[in-house]
Amino acid sequence: MPKNKEIKRALDEVLNFFEAMGQDVKLAIVDSDYLKEYFYSAVMNNYQLARKYIEYTEYKLGSRAAWCNFVYLAQTWEKENVPPVIPRVCFRPLVLRKLWITAPTEIVAKTLTGFPGDDPAYSLGCPGRP
Repeated sequence: MPKNKEIKRALDEVLNFFEAMGQDVKLAIVDSDYLKEYFYSAVMNNYQLARKYIEYTEYKLGSRAAWCNFVYLAQTWEKENVPPVIPRVCFRPLVLRKLWITAPTEIVAKTLTGFPGDDPAYSLGCPGRP
């Protein structure tokens, strides 16, 4: 199978997942706010990434029905402009520093000078820490 067909199939599967989610929200089978707590970023990011592909597919099919429930869900959440609130318990000290994420392992091993949790700047907003 050509590479492009594999990518198209994978993208179609992701879009079909969000299509089913959008239909469930539209038909009030599931609570939109409940799904938004978990899927908001995934829905909004995938919608932005796939928007041109969706429009191209609609044009090619001659129908605006391609993934219309996914589009409905993303546009509804976009219009609400109310992303989910991160609970206070989720704010915690950072364990990784940018250098750790971007640098090769041997450089990181040489530059470690202490545990980030020891830095007061990393403990702000964390329950149970000063």
